[in-house]
Formats: sequence, C-alpha cells, structure tokens
Amino acid sequence: MSDKDKNPTSESEADEKVETEESDDQTTATEDEEREAAKEEASDESAGDEPDDDEGDSDAGDSDDDDAADDDDSDDDDDSDDSDDEEDESEDDEEDESEEQEEEREVAIDDLPWDDGEGQGPLYGYLAEFDTTGELIEGAKVVRDNGFSKWDCYSPFPVHGIDPAMGIERTKLPLVVFAGGLAGLTGGILLQWWANAFHWPWLVSGKPFWSLPANIPIAFETTVLLSALTCFFAMWIMNDLPRPFHPFFRNDRFRKVTDDGLFIGIEADDPHFNGQNTRKMLLKAGATHVEPCYYDPDPRKKVIPKPIIGFIIASTLLAVVPFACISNVRGAKSDKPHWHIIPDMDFQFKRKAQTATDLFKDGRATRPRIAGTVAYDPMARAGNKLSYNREYTEGVVTGKAKAPDTFLQGFPAEFKVGPRSMLRGQQRYNIYCAPCHGTSGDGKGLVNERATKVASTWVAPANLHSAGIVTQPHGQIYDTVRNGLRSMPGYGDRLNADDSWAVVLYVRALQRARAGTMGDIPPADRGKILPAPAGSKAPAPPAPPKPKKAEPKKAEPKKDDAKKDDAKKAEPKPDDAKKAEPKPDDAKKAEPKKGAAAPAPKKDAANPKPAAAPKKGGAPTPAPATRAPAKRGNP
Repeated sequence: MSDKDKNPTSESEADEKVETEESDDQTTATEDEEREAAKEEASDESAGDEPDDDEGDSDAGDSDDDDAADDDDSDDDDDSDDSDDEEDESEDDEEDESEEQEEEREVAIDDLPWDDGEGQGPLYGYLAEFDTTGELIEGAKVVRDNGFSKWDCYSPFPVHGIDPAMGIERTKLPLVVFAGGLAGLTGGILLQWWANAFHWPWLVSGKPFWSLPANIPIAFETTVLLSALTCFFAMWIMNDLPRPFHPFFRNDRFRKVTDDGLFIGIEADDPHFNGQNTRKMLLKAGATHVEPCYYDPDPRKKVIPKPIIGFIIASTLLAVVPFACISNVRGAKSDKPHWHIIPDMDFQFKRKAQTATDLFKDGRATRPRIAGTVAYDPMARAGNKLSYNREYTEGVVTGKAKAPDTFLQGFPAEFKVGPRSMLRGQQRYNIYCAPCHGTSGDGKGLVNERATKVASTWVAPANLHSAGIVTQPHGQIYDTVRNGLRSMPGYGDRLNADDSWAVVLYVRALQRARAGTMGDIPPADRGKILPAPAGSKAPAPPAPPKPKKAEPKKAEPKKDDAKKDDAKKAEPKPDDAKKAEPKPDDAKKAEPKKGAAAPAPKKDAANPKPAAAPKKGGAPTPAPATRAPAKRGNP
C-alpha cells in the first residue's frame, strides 16, 4: 500500500483547513486594532482630566507628558509583540495536536476489523450504522456534499429533515398524475361524443346529440380512473419496484432497521465510490460501524426456485378457470337455473300464478275466491257507490237478449268531459302514444323514424287521422288503448279508466282539429292562425258514411199476433242450420248485373236505427260496431 493510500487527505478537508487559518489571522488582526484604539482613548481621557493651573507649568508639563507617553507606547508595543508570539505558538501547538489526533484516528480506523470479502460474490456497497437521528442527518449531509448519487438512508420510522439533508428534490409524481387525469378526461369526453353524436346518434325526447353537462359524470369517472392507475404504476416505476430481494438483507446488522437501527448505504456502482476512502469518510461522519455487503456467490440463488414458479403457474391457471366457466355458461342452454352466489331481486319469496306450492294444503299458488265475497275494481266507481259498469270499465254496451255486445259510441256517464280531462289526456298521450304515433297523431313519431332507418321489417304505427280510425266508436279506441292491437301493447296496467278515456278525448280533439275549417274558429282568434304555405292543400275531412234508405212502412200487426210471431221465430228449428248453409249458386245469383242499381240495405234487427248524420264541421258519427269482447274482471 502506498503512502498516499495510508494517509489520504480529501480536497474538502484541505479547503476546510485553509479556511480556518485565514479566519484565525483575521481574528488576530481585529483584536490588535481594538487594543490600539482602547489605548488611544485611555491616553486622551487622562490628558483631558489634568487641571490647568498655570500656563507655564502646563507647557513644561506637556514636554514631560510627551516623553512619558513615548515610553508607554514603546512598552505597549513590546507587550503586544510578546502576546502575538504567544498566540502564534499556541495555535501552532493546537494544529500539531489536531494533526496528531487525526493521524491517531486514521491509525485506529485502519486497525478496525474488516471483511476482505473472501468467499463472497461481487461487492455491492458499504453499509454504515449511526446511533441517533441527528448523526444520521449529519452523515447524510457529508455523503451528499461529496457528490454521491447511488445511496440511501434506512430507518424504522420517518426522520424529519432527512430529505433536504440527502438533497432529494421535489417529486415529479404529481405532474405525471395530472397528465394521466387529463388524458382520462379527454378520452372520456371524446368517447361519449364519438359514440352518441357521431357514430350512433340517438335522439331521445328531442334532446341534443351532444351536451357537456350530460357527459360530466362519465368524464369525471374516467379522470379518476386514469389518475389512480397512473399514480400506482408510476410510483412503482420511479421507485424501482418491485424488488423482492436486496443485497443488504444478507447483512445481519441490517435486521435492526425494522426496530431501532439507522443506516446509510452506498452502492459500489457510484462514480465517487473509492474503497477505503469511502469507508473512512463514513467513519469520520459519525458512523459507529461500516461493513461491506456482497452479492450472493451462488449463481443458483439468483434464479427463482422451481416451486415458486410452479405456484405462480398453478395460481394463474386457477384464476382463469372461473372466467372460462362463466364464458361457457353464458353461451350454453340448460333446463336448470344458474347459480347465484349473491341472490338479488330475481329470487323473491313469492309464488307466480298457476304454480305449485307447499304453503297451502291444496298445493296451488293461485288461491280461489273466498266464498261470499264480491270482486272489487278501483276503476269501477260511480260516485261513492261501488259498481261494475262495462261501459266505463270496458267501453262496451251489453247486448240485450241474444244481441251481440257493441262498443260504446260516446263517453260513459262516469267520465267528466272538460278542460281538465283534456289536459290530462294530452299529458298521458305525449307519454305513452306520441313516441310512436307522433304528437299530431300522424304515425310519424321518433320511434317510427328511427326504426324505419334500422329495421327492414318494421310496421309503421297507424295514422290516427285515417278514415278507419276516425269512424271508430269511442269505446273501440278505449279498448285499443287498454288492451292493445296487433303489435301495439296494451297500457291497461299503466292507465286507469279515467286516464284511458282522457286519451280517447284527446285523440278525438286531434282528429277534430285536423278536419276543422276556418269557420270553426271564433272571428277574434282567426288572426292568430298562420296562413298555409303556397301550393299546399288542407287535408280533406273523411267522407261521412251514406245514410241508409228508409224502407216503406208496413201495416203494423196487432200486438197479440206480433207476440205469437216473435215466439215462433225465436224457437230454433232443425232445418234452420241447413237453410243457413250457403250454396255455390247463391254467390252467382247475389252478384248484381252491370248497370243494375244496388239493392236497398235491409234493416238490422240488432240496430234498427240507421246511422246518424254527422254534425256540421265535426267528425262523422259511425254506425255502432259489434263484437264479442273477451270477458275481463269478475262482474
């Protein structure tokens, strides 16, 4: 080992020594100046205190005083020179002592036990232990000032002030997280705009395809999601994680770091790392122990053990199995219900109609009516009295005797026609009918417009202004609203009887408005109507049905003879069925010849009165329709 290695002196230590010498010289010079200034002030004060008795004596005394002052100055100069020499000698003695102590400390450091690393792997670095947190902070400052970069402090608890002592700058993680959150915000907004306003525009209740307030919740969620993921992975990457093993773990002394140990570790890969010089620097910084740490010499220990690899593979496969089973079940068909680990509202403690149950003795879930009770329908109200009026609840007039049931022509007595009912009908119509039939009833609702573009088998909703619907009785429209027709669902479970009749009232109002003329509008309000555009024609009202010709009156038979004839006609005869069967030649006979007048319609026994003529400017009143409606409820 060379003399340079035995007695190393760092550049920082030499600079500190020069600075101490310069500061001592400056201190000595200032002290001499202060002493001379004090002597001059003392001499001036002594001269000013003497009495002036006589001018002659004062002149003689001045010369004597000057001689005495010269003698005093010479004595003071001698004394100051002697004190300066003594101070210089004492400083030299202190420097000699400090140098001797430094040499003794270096000799003591060299005499400390040291692990030469025999039988170990490559050197990883030095691990230095400190007694207190203050010494740890001072040691960190020394390491920082010497320019080391690959080192760290280890403690079982946070140490206040350790970050500035180590020279750690403010983390850039907040900027990274902000960038991730901004990316999530931008991506969420662009995704919603592309999906809802560009790629698949969906018109909902006349709302705009794109509006910022409606998309704030999803944008907020994507912002939080990307910020959290960015923070998680960026912190792992910036801290060189994951790191399941560290070479310092092989040092027995390092186990104290989880209890009361305070350590500084410097890696050998650091550019300023210099063997024994780094060790001595740590000891001078206040470390109680400095030990080298080596990599494991056994290369097999650097490889992950096979049992751990097997565990990772097995756990990965087991984690995939549930997802594979779920994927298989979603596309498979089975007569058994799915497994539900967490039961929800799909599995309620109830029994469906026409199913079996063990709750009752007869084993039926549907219970029969209790004997002696009368069915109650909240829709069937006539004032405060309970009743079941088919005209109000079904829109049907019960036929007398064997006559079939017919739809009600007008509104039932229980329904009050007025402005309040009209507004209620408009509200219910716009909710349940307008999406398909349109707000004006022409069958061009939003659902129809969308379905016409995407579905080739779509059947357009009916136009409520067509002649077939205009001529329908009120009861028939009520029945359609309640029970549906063809592909139209019924709304009886969402509309009660009053609301259903209110919808019929509003439909009639739409039809009346479409078929109206300027003469139906009061003169004061005619100026509010906008003129029709040029070239457009107002829709013509549907032609009213032609009234049937009245047959000539016949002689009325006597009452007794009429009763006998009615009784005979009411009795069924076995030959009536045969006579009622049509013959193939009857159809040919029934065909009218060209140019012949159509036969007069016969009088209907069930509806003896002809259809009434329509009122002026109003929708025609159709002839009563007949049907055999299905029984509903329990009258």
